[in-house]
Amino acid sequence: MVLLGKPGFPPMNSMEIMETIQKYYNGPLIIAEDLMKFEVGEKVKVIPKANT
Repeated sequence: MVLLGKPGFPPMNSMEIMETIQKYYNGPLIIAEDLMKFEVGEKVKVIPKANT
């Protein structure tokens, strides 16, 4: 996802995006960040980026 803005309309931040989505969707939701990993198997595991 790319957060683009234009004059008079600044880009939305991740919290605003999450709040907007949750108005219409009440399931699990994670907004990914650079270098975040997902392991998909019987369950989905979210691995945050390493702190370096």
